[in-house]
Amino acid sequence: MNLKEIQQIRILFPETEETKRDHIATYEPNVILNNYFDIEEILEEVFTATQNLEESWNSVKINPNGGFTVLPTVETRSTMVGDLFVVCFKSKTNRGFLERTYQVANRGFKRIA
Repeated sequence: MNLKEIQQIRILFPETEETKRDHIATYEPNVILNNYFDIEEILEEVFTATQNLEESWNSVKINPNGGFTVLPTVETRSTMVGDLFVVCFKSKTNRGFLERTYQVANRGFKRIA
């Protein structure tokens, strides 16, 4: 897949006993200025940007070339092992997306779909 064709990355928290799986936010990179060399690089940036360190991450952007749309009804805890990043590429038919799903692992990310 061409990394310049990434349209968005959806962040999902997995289902727990208290909650169902939830779409938390969407990151939209600037496809023109996208200079990522591999998928791990952009996933690592999204993971790092979605940590609540000194303030809630929903008020922080990765960089001026892209940003987050946070769903208004959800808590924005830090991303952690088990969370899902759905990478959405531009489809060849321009209808919908080609999706690849990655799960945050103990170290790095594991492609699961």
